[in-house]
Amino acid sequence: MSVSSVDMAASEHDQRCITNHVYIAEVSTAPAPFNKPNADMVLRSSDNVDFRLPKQILALTSDFFELMFSVPQAAQLRPAASETDRATGLPLVCVEEDADVLHNL
Repeated sequence: MSVSSVDMAASEHDQRCITNHVYIAEVSTAPAPFNKPNADMVLRSSDNVDFRLPKQILALTSDFFELMFSVPQAAQLRPAASETDRATGLPLVCVEEDADVLHNL
């Protein structure tokens, strides 16, 4: 599959992430406390596990996320499909860490 084919597939199925140009189909939800319905963003691990989190907690505990959330984003006006979790409509951030690492943070 070429990169352009992968990009097209990703735009059609925005709830999934591309890792090293490999299209991954299965997405699961992390266990409590990372599955709260009042979360306002989704972190997707490299093994496609969704961690639903409040942005404020991430900003308070991580300088990286604090800076990321403080910078105005064009996506805040109308998020692109690839930046939004299709199932929840929440902002989606794909990270390189796997679910075990994210769970232990």
